[in-house]
Amino acid sequence: MNTKIASFIIFLSTTGLMAPTAIAAPGAHGPNGEHLDAPAGNSASGLARLPDGSVNVPKQAQRRMAIRTLMVQEEEHPLTVELNGRVGIDPNAGGRVQAPFAGRIEPGAKGLPVAGQRVEKGQILVHVRPVAGAIERGNQQAQLVEIQSNRKLAEQRVKRLESLEGTVPQKEIEAARAELASLTGREKAVSRSVGGNEGITAPASGVIATANVLNGQIVEARDVLFEIVDPNRMVVEAVTTDVALASRIGNATLVGFEGVELAYLSGARSLRDGALPITFRANAKNVPLAVGQPVTVVAKLTDKVKGIALPAEAVVRNQNNESIVWIKSGGERFIAQSVEFKPLDAKTVVVVKGLAPENRVVVSGTSLINQIR
Repeated sequence: MNTKIASFIIFLSTTGLMAPTAIAAPGAHGPNGEHLDAPAGNSASGLARLPDGSVNVPKQAQRRMAIRTLMVQEEEHPLTVELNGRVGIDPNAGGRVQAPFAGRIEPGAKGLPVAGQRVEKGQILVHVRPVAGAIERGNQQAQLVEIQSNRKLAEQRVKRLESLEGTVPQKEIEAARAELASLTGREKAVSRSVGGNEGITAPASGVIATANVLNGQIVEARDVLFEIVDPNRMVVEAVTTDVALASRIGNATLVGFEGVELAYLSGARSLRDGALPITFRANAKNVPLAVGQPVTVVAKLTDKVKGIALPAEAVVRNQNNESIVWIKSGGERFIAQSVEFKPLDAKTVVVVKGLAPENRVVVSGTSLINQIR
């Protein structure tokens, strides 16, 4: 009989029927005070999802998956709101170059600048040679010939009066000289409009964001030739339908862009397309932001919300598309917990419902645990 009992015990141990069940750490409680340390429905000695919905992850697998947990605490955090925004040019660090008159594009000494090229303030970007219709050009040439003829006569008169200096009043000599200077200036101005060109300079130092010129291109007055931006100083314009929101904003961040700090500048006092524009200055270095790029702004308000702050990667979706976090309830057992959260900044969320203080929440490797079936 003793031999039969011993053989049965060996059979149970080899088939795993006597393997210990996954037990939660003592004292683990849910947000409503319920115990999370109940034994799992079935045993699991490896990486598997148990019948009760929890997950068994052996210690070795936890190290391979880089699972990290955090004992959470409830605190007050600034309330946040997500706003749709768009990147723009800082008016104090960039500029727009427009054609002052209708003309033909001619390159400068270094050629035509292209998008992405660095330029300095005062640098000549392009030359514009004025163009006009046949009748207008003919009138300008006729006017130039008349001015040149009058200038020659004025020169001769000045020379004649200067040779008679002492016999003619000095005021006549000064009047003749003034007339000559006036005609000389008019001749230069008209000759530039007929056959000269004007150099267009950069209004600020920065990078060419857009270039809309080609050699020989005819442009009209006020056509945009270049846009210049400082990549380290951009503005973000967000919009909201809450007109009282602007007075409650502290600072803000951009979703998906680490290292970008948004400083609140001002909120408009006039609606545009039914929404209120709010402007932020983006101080960013080596961050790929482009003019016109749509972004999501997470603005921190002066209002406070009580909750538990977690890294954004700690919150995942289950099969029912519900937001959940994973709570460690034992050495190798993890339980899914539905939560409600609000974004705190670009990398952090605050859980306002579903968690209790002193829960040990998975903050790294959450997506890997969530994939276990």
